[in-house]
Amino acid sequence: MGQLLGVSRSTMYDIFHDDNVSIERIIRIGQIIHHDFSEDFPELKKYEQKKTNENLTDGRDSYNSQNDYWRAKYLDLLEEHTKLLRKYQALIKRK
Repeated sequence: MGQLLGVSRSTMYDIFHDDNVSIERIIRIGQIIHHDFSEDFPELKKYEQKKTNENLTDGRDSYNSQNDYWRAKYLDLLEEHTKLLRKYQALIKRK
């Protein structure tokens, strides 16, 4: 699943332990595993309806999905970078 989301296995574990997973990511995971999370999260129906309306008026479906992909990729890299910075700072403090 991580490969389909474009993230590493460790990031997948972080996603499942995170209390603040983005709506886009929940929807994407649902698409990958063929599960409708709107039954578990009623607010997803409103969000999906809004996105559908935007896509119908925009006509930029592929742009939006590409944009979502790169946004998620950026956020994952930012998380990894932050973790590495914290480890680095901890090492420096030990010296």
